[in-house]
Amino acid sequence: LSLSTSMSHPYIGSETMALAVSWNATQYIENPWLEHHVLALRYAGATSEGRASDKANFALGGFPASSIIDGLVDGIVLGGVAFRGYPVSGDVGSQYHLLQAEYRFLLFRVQWGPETLPFFLNRVWANVFTDVGDAFDGGIEHIRPRAGSGVELLTDFTQAYYQAFTLRVGVARGWNTGGE
Repeated sequence: LSLSTSMSHPYIGSETMALAVSWNATQYIENPWLEHHVLALRYAGATSEGRASDKANFALGGFPASSIIDGLVDGIVLGGVAFRGYPVSGDVGSQYHLLQAEYRFLLFRVQWGPETLPFFLNRVWANVFTDVGDAFDGGIEHIRPRAGSGVELLTDFTQAYYQAFTLRVGVARGWNTGGE
């Protein structure tokens, strides 16, 4: 569980006046019959208040385009908070809600590296998911939830003996208006 707040106000040296609150709850449920199979549930949301020009806007959408080489060299990490199946920043508003359900399972544990080269392949796993969410302005009555689902193949490896990376390749489908 997490809860975060952010405030700006002229009394504390800001030129703007706004308040933002964000929250996140994550739960992992192990499959009792299959080893290394997990149901991951996540709910995240945020809201902001203030003058229209000052308050925070939140964006939901898919992963931005990135190069594998840039990720390795610059350490760019794309987290799991994307609303998969929809364009990057496809929904924007002063409030958002996102529910994600993923079934994750290990395909194989490789544990291999080529001789003494600074590259080690750890494991390969898969993920089947469904995301439901929306970003919008106004109260909760303005929410118009949309859904996306898909599959991902993930490979965990270590570069330079200590730097962990996950390579994610997947396909997602947005099931409502604006989905891709």
